[in-house]
Amino acid sequence: MVPSSVALIESIRQGLEQQVAPTVTDKVALSVLRSIDALLAHLAVRVEGEAGRLAADNADLREVLGLVAVDEAGPSVAELSARHASLLAVVDEALAAALASDDSVRLAEIDAYLARRLERETPLIFPAFAGRTY
Repeated sequence: MVPSSVALIESIRQGLEQQVAPTVTDKVALSVLRSIDALLAHLAVRVEGEAGRLAADNADLREVLGLVAVDEAGPSVAELSARHASLLAVVDEALAAALASDDSVRLAEIDAYLARRLERETPLIFPAFAGRTY
């Protein structure tokens, strides 16, 4: 689609920065504008690769949980998100069980998954939430 989602988000950010922010004098309102800008920057990064990240994380979760692999390359982001929420609920249960039984092997598998997930999601944090916060 033209313009892309990222281009639309960047256009909104530009409008807020160039047209709205210069007219705002209230410190709280300026802080809100900076927060909005940070969230829009995050959204711009997130929207481009969200389906791929969700598909990769879902596949990773299925492997960690010992579930049958499914084709994650086709559903909508909404469907991938719903699958992801369900899989995370199962991981929460597996974590609780591993903690209760002191299953160090299972805990290590879940820790390794969480490290991989953090690695996948790091691009969503930087540069969107790096920089001036005041």
